[in-house]
Amino acid sequence: MLELLHIENIAVIERSDIELSPGFNVMTGETGAGKSIVIDSINTILGARASRELVRTGAARASVTGSFRCETKEVLESLSSMGVTPDEDGFIVLRRDITSDGRGTCRINGSPVSVGVLREAGALLVSIHGQHENQKLLNDSQHLSLLDRASKSGQLLEEYSEKYRIYKEYERKLKSFETDEKKRAQRADMLRYQIGELNEANLVPGEEEPLEERRLILQNASRLSEAVTRANVMLYGDDTSDGAVSEVDKARRELSGCSNITSTIDRLCDELDDIYERLRQAANDVLSLTDKYEYNERELDDIEFRLDTLSKLKKKYGSSVEEMLAYLEDCKTELSDMESADFDREKLEKQLELKKSEALEAAKKLSDYRKKSALELEKLITGELKYLDMKNARFVTEFKEVPMSGSGTDEVRFLISVNAGEEVRPLSKIASGGELSRIMLALQSILASADDIETMIFDEIDTGVSGRAAQKVAEKLAGVARLKQVICVTHSTQLAAMADCHMLIEKREERGRTYTSVVPLEEEGRQRELARITSGATVTESGLKNALEMLSQAREYKKGLRQEM
Repeated sequence: MLELLHIENIAVIERSDIELSPGFNVMTGETGAGKSIVIDSINTILGARASRELVRTGAARASVTGSFRCETKEVLESLSSMGVTPDEDGFIVLRRDITSDGRGTCRINGSPVSVGVLREAGALLVSIHGQHENQKLLNDSQHLSLLDRASKSGQLLEEYSEKYRIYKEYERKLKSFETDEKKRAQRADMLRYQIGELNEANLVPGEEEPLEERRLILQNASRLSEAVTRANVMLYGDDTSDGAVSEVDKARRELSGCSNITSTIDRLCDELDDIYERLRQAANDVLSLTDKYEYNERELDDIEFRLDTLSKLKKKYGSSVEEMLAYLEDCKTELSDMESADFDREKLEKQLELKKSEALEAAKKLSDYRKKSALELEKLITGELKYLDMKNARFVTEFKEVPMSGSGTDEVRFLISVNAGEEVRPLSKIASGGELSRIMLALQSILASADDIETMIFDEIDTGVSGRAAQKVAEKLAGVARLKQVICVTHSTQLAAMADCHMLIEKREERGRTYTSVVPLEEEGRQRELARITSGATVTESGLKNALEMLSQAREYKKGLRQEM
C-alpha cells in the first residue's frame, strides 16, 4: 500500500508530506483547492506523461516520491522479475523529478529507470479510477479486457496468445515464401542455364596448360621443324660430313688403343665414352622429333576455339577450370534445394494449418471460459448494482464471434437496463453519469478480489450520485477497503464520513502566492469539514450536529463490517 506521498513544487503545492493509512482514505476540499493535483502527482510516479507545466512557477524542478509497502507474493514476484525488490526498510520507493525545461528522471529505490519501467512497476502497485475511467465503460473495445480481469482468465489468455503468436509466425513464413516464389523461379531458370552451359563445355581439370603449350608448338611448327632437321644433320651428318656422333665415336676409338699406356688417356677414354652415349641418346631424341612438329592447321583451329571457349566461361564463372567446376557444383546444389522447395512449401502449409487449428482450439477454450465467467459476472454486477440503489438494473454480457486476433475470437459488449421493463442496451445509450459511476464501482468491487493490486484510488467516484445512492457508494467503498487500501477524492459527505483517515486539501494565499496543503483531520476537524460540505461557507450548529451523527453512524457500520470479517 501507499504509506507516504511526498510532493514538492507541483503546481500550487510547494511541499507536502501525505501519510496514508490502511483502509479507507478520503480527501476533501473546496473546488480548486488542489485535489486534482494530488491525483496528478500520484499519476506522475505511476509513469503518466509529465510536462513542465506541472512545475511550480519559479521553481527549477519538481519531484514526487511515493513509498509503498507491498506484501502480496504475486506482486513481489512480478516486481522481482523486473529487477525491483524492497529496500532495507521493506519499501518500494518510486520517484519522479521534472525540471522546468521539461526534462526529468525516474528512480525506483534510488536507481535510475525508464518511464516504461516506472509505469510497469506502478501498474502492479496502484490502480486509479476516475471520471475518465468511467468513459472506458462507454468504449466497447475495453469490455473484453475488463471481463478478462474480472474472470481471472490470464493463464488461458497467455496459453492462447502463445499459440496465436506461433500461428502468425508460420503465416508470415508462408507469405514470405509466396512473395519470394517469383524471384526463386527466375533464379532457378538462371541456374539451369548456367549448369547447362558448364556441362556442355565438358570441363577437364588442368586442360588449359597442355592446350596452350600445344598451340605454341603449332604456331611455331615451321621454325621447330627446320631446327630439328639442321640438328639431325649436325649430329648424324649428311653426304658431305659424318656428323658429331660419328666424330666423337672416332675420337673415342682412337684414344682407346692407348688407354693402357697412361692413366690420363684412360680417364679421357671414360669421359668420351660417357659423352658418346649421351650424345647418341640426344641425337636419337632429336631424330624422333622429325615428324612431331609438322604444322596442322585444323588442330590449331580446334585448340584456338577451345581456349576461346574457356576464356569466355572464365569471365562468368571463375578464373580457372577448377573454380568453374566448383561453381557448377554450387549451382547444382542450389537448384536442388529450390526444386525441393515445393515439398518444403507443402510441409509449411501443413504446419500452418496445424498451428491454426491449435490456436483456434485454445481460442475456443478461452471463449468457453469467458462465457461461463460472464454469466457469473452478470449475477455479481447485478447484485452490486441493486445494493448501490439501482434495484431494477439488469447487466448482460453480449458475445460476438469475430475472426481470430491477439485477444481470441470474442468481441464483448456490456449491455444494461436500469429501469424495469426496458430492454438491455449499450451503456452509452442508457447510463447517466451517476449510473456509470456506480457501474464502475460495482465492477471495481469485483475486480478488487480478483486483482493483486493493494491500492485503489477513486477520483470523484461519487460524480452524479447523491442521497441514498451516495450512502450506498460509501458503504461499498468501506467494504472494498477491508480488502484493499482505498484512497478517494470526493465531494460527498457520505463518503467522507465513512473514511478511516480523512485529509483536508486547502488553499491559501501568502505574499501574492498560492499555497495548497494537505492536513489530516481529527474528530473535530472532520465534523467541521462534513458540515462545510453540507452547508457551504457558513457552518451552522445544525450542520455540526448532523455531521457528528453521520460520523457516529459510519463508525457503527464499519464496526459491523469488522465483525462480519
